Amino acid sequence: MVMFGATQVRKAAEALRAQKAFRSDGTPVLGIRRVIPCVVTYDAIPVFPPISDSYEHHLEQKTQMRLFGGEDGIYPLQFFDVEFLESWESKFDLSPESGSPFGYLETRARDPLLRHREIDSQHVVGNPHPESPRPFENLVQRSFDSLESEVRLWLSSEARSKS
Repeated sequence: MVMFGATQVRKAAEALRAQKAFRSDGTPVLGIRRVIPCVVTYDAIPVFPPISDSYEHHLEQKTQMRLFGGEDGIYPLQFFDVEFLESWESKFDLSPESGSPFGYLETRARDPLLRHREIDSQHVVGNPHPESPRPFENLVQRSFDSLESEVRLWLSSEARSKS
């Protein structure tokens, strides 16, 4: 289920570190010192220590890649689900200068006991401030507004067709 994503992010991480990655306009991506490979899934992956050790070993064998070792500026691979990602705005300060999510992902990648778990609040630095960006909240609000507009339009056309 996760083999394709694991392979894809590892190859991307290697390309970034080797300065062989390019933006959509063709310019190279340079100066990347650290890469934190992550695979986002729709469903939670129920892998916890001590099972995670054999799971990681099995995935490395299947892909023939070193995914969980952490080497040459490439951190161990992590998986998290969409719900984990959506919780970021309530757990982290997402201001551009914060660095909070990246610091947490570094810590989580290095610690096999945290790597497959939900956000552990005691390891989070830089909790959100009231003025912190809330990209998911804004996205949800825009989706709600758009849906509400479409429903109102549909209802008004239904009312006109009945009269």
